[in-house]
Amino acid sequence: MTQPSIPAAPEPISRIHAPLALAAFAMLSALFTWPLITEPFTHVIGHAIGEGVPPLNTWAMASVWHNLFTQPNAVLQGTAFYPYDNSVAFSEHLLVPALMAGPVAAISGNWTLAYNASIFTALVLAAFFTYLLTRELGASFAGGLLAGGLYAFNT
Repeated sequence: MTQPSIPAAPEPISRIHAPLALAAFAMLSALFTWPLITEPFTHVIGHAIGEGVPPLNTWAMASVWHNLFTQPNAVLQGTAFYPYDNSVAFSEHLLVPALMAGPVAAISGNWTLAYNASIFTALVLAAFFTYLLTRELGASFAGGLLAGGLYAFNT
């Protein structure tokens, strides 16, 4: 009678591999959003030429960020669709991206840069945390990189 085999424990995440993966995902983000990295103050990431989503999202994030400090009881109030209340909710409120981009906008005074920084950061973090998850589940270093890259940069 044979004993059932016990699966091997996953290889521990190396202190060298994690920073390498993070750097690789940052480089992939720069590549996938090229040429944005050359002009982050004036250009935005969009899916198609003339797409209205980046300006809409930038407006929503700026409105939410502004309202958090000036009228926290009315965070979703926006300047569009007057006289309707809570017009930011007509699309996406983007509270978390506003929290990510707000400090960048406060320092730089440029919401275009803040929007781009939040998109770039989201791509890198999505890839990196997928890498960490797959490594924890037993994937190799290369497998984790592949999974992170496929998850964050699939479109």
